[in-house]
Amino acid sequence: MASEKITAIIESVKGLTVLELKELIDREELDVDIQVDGGINDETMETVMKAGANLLVAGSYVFSGDLETNVYSIQKKMDKIKSEID
Repeated sequence: MASEKITAIIESVKGLTVLELKELIDREELDVDIQVDGGINDETMETVMKAGANLLVAGSYVFSGDLETNVYSIQKKMDKIKSEID
């Protein structure tokens, strides 16, 4: 039953914004993640996290330049945004 409900929701979310998807998930009382894949950078990371995304795929944002520095910097930014959300 739960998997059928999730499948129906997945089919209905095409074209929704992260915020609209978060509202739908909350309304249906689902325990699911929202992943944004692509286009993540300094500006979009905060926007999508505050809208409700909790999984971010950020290839070039992480891997262009020095990997260690980027990971450290991005983690600090994410932690700051999370603290503002919570």
